[in-house]
Amino acid sequence: GGGGGSAGGGGGDAADGKAKAADGNRMASDVDPAAVNVQQLLAEAELRAPLTGVLFVTVISARGLIAKDRGGSSADPYCIVSLLDAKNKDISSSETQVRRRTLTPEWRKKFSMSLDSTEAKYVRAEVRDSDMFGPSQFLGEVRLPVAAVFDAMPSFERWFALGARPDKPDKPAKGELLLHFNFVSTDTVAEEARAQRALFAKRRRQLKAALTPPPRVVRARELRAGAGGNAA
Repeated sequence: GGGGGSAGGGGGDAADGKAKAADGNRMASDVDPAAVNVQQLLAEAELRAPLTGVLFVTVISARGLIAKDRGGSSADPYCIVSLLDAKNKDISSSETQVRRRTLTPEWRKKFSMSLDSTEAKYVRAEVRDSDMFGPSQFLGEVRLPVAAVFDAMPSFERWFALGARPDKPDKPAKGELLLHFNFVSTDTVAEEARAQRALFAKRRRQLKAALTPPPRVVRARELRAGAGGNAA
């Protein structure tokens, strides 16, 4: 009976372990963009001092994408990263390379974007399926208020659920996208530039000092030169 209880306990532990493993591997995002209170964040952003600087966005990978090829088992995905204004118009955008025949693409592509919070209101990462013989097809997007990105600064990395476009909610979307964000303010950039200039000036002085003979050596040379002239 005791042995049976022990076996039962072991079975329970094994079941718990499997449940935890399944929980760890499930496709639930750390952050669901749909759960972000956009209006509240935008209102709070208006009360803050404007932020300017460089936003670095790294598109790492995706998983569980919709299959778009004729066989219904694969896709040719790529990702477009954009900054949008209050009217959802592109301010700037960049895109990754296409990854062929996969639903779990890996890009690890880093983009840098000049950001002014008085203009840029959203950052969007849109995954599309490339088609050699026609227009690309929508697979899903992540759209976050810039204020939400600032709240998690200076950097963070998370899986995000891919959703439909706000203007085309009937377009199906599926899967998740792993993104890394890092923001460097203009003040920080200026500070680093000043530090670099100071370091360069210090090294230049050190080099000049290394190449310039000490005064006593210069004096000795002058005396030798004078003595040689007198002898002549």
